Amino acid sequence: MTGCAFEKDLSLALHEGRWPAACDPALQAHVAACASCSDLALVTTTLQRARAAASQAPALPPPGVLWWRAQVRRRNTAAERMSRPIVFTEVVALAATLVALALASYRFFDWIDWTSLSGRFVAANFDITAAVATMPTWMLPTLAIAAVVFFAAAGFAVYSLAHNE
Repeated sequence: MTGCAFEKDLSLALHEGRWPAACDPALQAHVAACASCSDLALVTTTLQRARAAASQAPALPPPGVLWWRAQVRRRNTAAERMSRPIVFTEVVALAATLVALALASYRFFDWIDWTSLSGRFVAANFDITAAVATMPTWMLPTLAIAAVVFFAAAGFAVYSLAHNE
């Protein structure tokens, strides 16, 4: 590449940031006519813009922080993947418990069918209706309160196990 007489002036104007607005109009006219100087101006301004854009880009965190975050994310993903069957089992157990309570309460209040069913499994001289009639009046509300407390505690246990972080 052959040198141009205006190349030094153009380089100085580009370096000082005077190109193209604050430089000599004769230099602007020469750069428009000279292929070597126009290439120099194009390449230099492009590189200056790229440097300015790179300096304005947000700084990345240190590599150690990125590695640590990736490890934490990997561990959390693995723990979540491993806990899915446990959560599913807890939901099934809770549903089975609710179904069992519903069936037990249905059978508890349906005395006619209960006595006919109990006649097959209990000794012939045991009368369940007499046993229920002699049951204290406080027993039914106590059983209801016990069931509410049990299910509240079970719900809290399921929630705390499912959201253990």
